[in-house]
Amino acid sequence: MSEGLEKAGGEPADEASDNEISYSVFSIRQKRCIVSLVAFAGWFSTLSSFIYFPAIPPLATSLHVSIEDINLTVTSYLVVSGLAPSIIGDCADDLGRRPVIMVALLIYVATNVGLAVQKSYAALFALRMLQSAGISGTFSIAYGVVADVTSPAERGSFVGIVSLGTNTAPSLGPLLGGLLAGRFGWRAIFWFLSMASAACLLAIIFALPETLRKLVGNGSIRAVGVNRLPFTKVELQAGLIYLPFGLGCAIAAYLTGRLLDRDYRRTADLHNFPICRATGDDLAKFPIELARLRSVFYPLSIAIAAIVGYGWAVQAKIVGLMHPPTALNAEFMSTLPSL
Repeated sequence: MSEGLEKAGGEPADEASDNEISYSVFSIRQKRCIVSLVAFAGWFSTLSSFIYFPAIPPLATSLHVSIEDINLTVTSYLVVSGLAPSIIGDCADDLGRRPVIMVALLIYVATNVGLAVQKSYAALFALRMLQSAGISGTFSIAYGVVADVTSPAERGSFVGIVSLGTNTAPSLGPLLGGLLAGRFGWRAIFWFLSMASAACLLAIIFALPETLRKLVGNGSIRAVGVNRLPFTKVELQAGLIYLPFGLGCAIAAYLTGRLLDRDYRRTADLHNFPICRATGDDLAKFPIELARLRSVFYPLSIAIAAIVGYGWAVQAKIVGLMHPPTALNAEFMSTLPSL
């Protein structure tokens, strides 16, 4: 999902007559992807509270404090979570959904790393409040995104996607926390939150378009600055076109040695030539060219067929020069002669 997601792709966009402006240019599938992404970010808000409960006894033991002291970190988390959404929500309404949720997740990731390595009660108390400040407002951003991309008639089903986080975290959180704390220790809980939220942050950086209506309207206005995705659809395709070449070369490099050794053994058997791995073979009496060229025709034939087929498809206007599936497949197949 790239900035092309801001324009078109996937399923048809919302239906509108020729004289009406669509509420959103995003298709139904794109809306689901956008809302699911921000709902995933919001999920950490509730999860962080409930996944913490199994760690309370081992935390008290590890930090040499009472259970009551650790319970204060739960209270402080909840107090901040009641205040943060109004502040973060206002920032998202002014600056845009995308930059605010990225900063919030960045704070959350860094705080979880700090919680995983801290060794004092004071650090735990302060970092738990900072953790709550970073993540608690993501739900308000998620609901704002829903309002940005969906009309009132369809909004209920998308609100349900966001609400999934609040409904599943209370049951999954203690289970995950218990498994992690019991198997790896309480620090594993925060390492898990760090890695999972970092993955969410990367997905948002590279896939979440700006949706704030006062900045991008119904999605047809191009975002600027930090509100803009780091690449466009064409730029993404231009970069992806080189991946199959690298993948094909990597596979060819791995298989080349095995294939050459097999052909060498078969050629030696065919000519009753003894192979000595310890001292080496006298290649003056061995048809090395025949051994090396024995299997070259198979990958070469496949590559020729792929290139000719792609050229025909372009000439016949069956695909464009940047049609991703055909272009990537042709690029991959063309690397087979490197065997």
